[in-house]
Amino acid sequence: MLIFIFIIGALFYIITKRTSSFFAKPIEKLSNVLLSMRKGEFKRCVCGHRSVYEIKVFIDSFNLMIDEIKHFTQELEDMVKERTAIIEKQKQDLERLNKELEKLSITDKLTDIYNRRYLDEKFSEDFEFVKRNKLFIGLAIIDIDRFKYTNDTYGHLFGDMVIKEVVKIMRHHFKRKIDKIFRYGGDEFVVYTIYFEYRKSEFFSILENLRKQIVEKTFVYEKGDRKDILKISVSIGVFFGKINKQESVEGTLDKADKMLYKAKEAGRNQIAIWGE
Repeated sequence: MLIFIFIIGALFYIITKRTSSFFAKPIEKLSNVLLSMRKGEFKRCVCGHRSVYEIKVFIDSFNLMIDEIKHFTQELEDMVKERTAIIEKQKQDLERLNKELEKLSITDKLTDIYNRRYLDEKFSEDFEFVKRNKLFIGLAIIDIDRFKYTNDTYGHLFGDMVIKEVVKIMRHHFKRKIDKIFRYGGDEFVVYTIYFEYRKSEFFSILENLRKQIVEKTFVYEKGDRKDILKISVSIGVFFGKINKQESVEGTLDKADKMLYKAKEAGRNQIAIWGE
């Protein structure tokens, strides 16, 4: 009797052990897969061929769900990447457009140099920098001589061409980053540059070469049978020096402007410097 009970008990243990393995191991694997999903990993659950049929069906359905989640997640990631790329492109386009608008707001349309509006802003800023650091500034107001006559005689298109050519020559002589060129009025321009040392003669030399090159430039007007050869000149008023504490932006510009009138009154096609 004891032997029979022992045999029955042993069989029950073996059957229980085997039966539990059919359920416990697949469930354990499924639990591991679920834990991995919390980490963002989508792995299929693999169960042995000896698993209970119902559990196999359940795990197959679970694996199908995993595949669908992976597919959906990949599509979502692709959509996010695509949308991010679109947003980045829009951001770059907006930055480029803002830069273009900023440039347009400070640039003279005809000559593509800085306009009067930007002169009022930039010169005030640099003026204070020069004053604060006790540097030197070379400031010149350049005016095309008898431009109204040229403009009225040969037309605005020809006058615009003359202005463009003069600006091209100015850019050739003032091409450092620290040099600034502005269209001050119709045929009037402001140029200034900052020096860390006293270089008045250097600034004058640049302006003198500029004046000579403009005088040497030949302009040709053609309309029908008419062909005129024109020469133009410029008058230049200059201020060079340090900025004292009492000096103002308007006062410094006025000094250069007075020298311009002095050059005009002296016969045009020359340079007049404040203090000389």
